[in-house]
Amino acid sequence: MFIFALIIPLFFGVFYINNEEFFYTASEQLEDGYTWHYVGPTKADLERPSLPLQVEVDHPFVIFKLKKDKCEYPKEYGPCVSSPKWASK
Repeated sequence: MFIFALIIPLFFGVFYINNEEFFYTASEQLEDGYTWHYVGPTKADLERPSLPLQVEVDHPFVIFKLKKDKCEYPKEYGPCVSSPKWASK
């Protein structure tokens, strides 16, 4: 049991350190109003920080991307988020 208490935090710590740029960029974008969108298996943009999946050596891909939602209502109603229910009436 002690070995799991040592290995699991070590594994997640190394994973975080290796992908720190992704986590930093994602948290900034989420604060700016970006949301996760399912895009299906799409070729990874190697210029942007990401956590790509890779089945074959030359084909990294992503399944979700952060995208900024477009406001469909005036800014005086608050920050831009997914369309509120009253906006579709």
